[in-house]
Amino acid sequence: MSDQKCQWKSKLSPDYECLEVAKLPDEDQHWYCILHSREEDKDREGNFTKAVEDRLHTRDGKINLRGCYFPTTFNSNYFLHFSFKKPIDFGEAAFFQKADFKEAIFSQYVDFRKGTFLQEADFHKAKFLY
Repeated sequence: MSDQKCQWKSKLSPDYECLEVAKLPDEDQHWYCILHSREEDKDREGNFTKAVEDRLHTRDGKINLRGCYFPTTFNSNYFLHFSFKKPIDFGEAAFFQKADFKEAIFSQYVDFRKGTFLQEADFHKAKFLY
C-alpha cells in the first residue's frame, strides 16, 4: 500500500489536490484514493460507501465529491430522497450505474459540471432551493 497522496487530477481546476491517502493503483500504477479509483469492485467491503458517507457528513462547509468514480456496484438508490444541506461538488464525477436523485433536496449550491452519467440520471421531483 502507498503512503502518498492521491494522484487524481482535475481538468476543471488544475490546482486542485486530493488530500486523501492513495490506496489503489490503476493499471498504469498511478495511485488513487478510494473515491477516485476506477476499480469496479472497490466497494466490495463497503469501503467506498463509507468514504462517500464520511464526505456527506463532513463538518466542513462544503461536501467534496469532485471527480468521484461511482462504480456499477454502488447502490444506485443511495441519493434517493437525500437532503443535501451543504454545498456539494459532484464536478467531474462519473456515475457508471443509474444515478437516482429522485426527490433529493439541494438546499445549497450543487456542481455537476463535467460530470458523466453512463446510465439513467433521475432527478424527478428533486428540489433545487438555492
